[in-house]
Amino acid sequence: MTNQEPMNSHQELVAFIILRLQQLANDKGLPASEFSETSSLLNGSIDSLDLAALVVELQQKTNRDPFKQGLVAFDSVSELAELYAT
Repeated sequence: MTNQEPMNSHQELVAFIILRLQQLANDKGLPASEFSETSSLLNGSIDSLDLAALVVELQQKTNRDPFKQGLVAFDSVSELAELYAT
């Protein structure tokens, strides 16, 4: 296992989230979707289990847990990335 620097920048996190969303869609055999910073994560583009797995990946990549104190509202790719950016 390699020791990687945590992701920190908003743009880096947005790019990672979009890549993972595209991979999830592909893995499920869904048509290629155009994800962007403004794409909603809560409109059915991914299911709750996929969203939970994405949140865990972000926690591992950033060494941050913005949900430690409870639920934090977000909708878009950009809003999720902002929760993990420094």
